[in-house]
Amino acid sequence: MFPDVRSKILNVWDSSIYKEFPIKERVRWQVRADFHNTFNHPWFGNLASNNVTNAQFGQVSVSSIDDTSEPRLIVLVMKIVF
Repeated sequence: MFPDVRSKILNVWDSSIYKEFPIKERVRWQVRADFHNTFNHPWFGNLASNNVTNAQFGQVSVSSIDDTSEPRLIVLVMKIVF
């Protein structure tokens, strides 16, 4: 049994882009898009076994698939900034 065999780390990227358009001297219109879990990496949880002599070594346990995966979320925002 090797204690250094672990599951992959959670890999979630969040990003945001925006553009501001001037309306008057101190008033701006902002258009923004926020992306949560941008690249939509799956998270499978724990391995079925971390014992190298076990036949299930390296396989993902069936009970942990899709339990903790975060869906991709896109939020579109338009606002007036003054």
